[in-house]
Amino acid sequence: MIPSVGATCSFAFIAKFASLNGIYRIRAETTFADSIASGVDFVSNLYVPAGLAQSDFNADYNGYATDRVTILESVENSSIVYYTPESIFSKVPDPTIREYYPLVLVVDLGVQANTQAVLPLIDQVKDLIQASLGTTDPLRVVTNPQNKVYLTDAEYEDLVEARQDNISELVPLSVQLKNEVDKNTILAAKVAAYEALIAQLSS
Repeated sequence: MIPSVGATCSFAFIAKFASLNGIYRIRAETTFADSIASGVDFVSNLYVPAGLAQSDFNADYNGYATDRVTILESVENSSIVYYTPESIFSKVPDPTIREYYPLVLVVDLGVQANTQAVLPLIDQVKDLIQASLGTTDPLRVVTNPQNKVYLTDAEYEDLVEARQDNISELVPLSVQLKNEVDKNTILAAKVAAYEALIAQLSS
């Protein structure tokens, strides 16, 4: 079953046309007989892009006599159009194909005299992303030479001091959670001690 005109699908073709496998939008549908009558050149619009020749089309011609023809438009380049008889499909086109955009997280690590100092943080962020999203090798550190800045030693020290002030003020969520867990552990120990004392007094 061929999806309706306008649908975008993943198409897979028989072996001799397999190089054309990909994602296409269905521009129109017609029949092989009507295509030939209207002068469609199947050699230049299907066979040559697949690495085949006029002789291959001549050999296949009779097998297309009763075929419907799907006119496919590449989703990457609308000027790429193929006239595909239905008998060259190796399976039913898959209309569940969806368009996705990869997401990129941008983090400003600031100016660092010792670039190695960011590596432990990079490892933590990498582990967090991989554990949360399952994305493998999600991180790399890059810089843009056009964004370089010039600082005196005194200016850089002021920057480092300001960062240290921020570190002392901003407690990471992981640290907050650990502090709360530690508090709960202490409270649980106290409750257990009180329960033991009450049980001892009761006896």
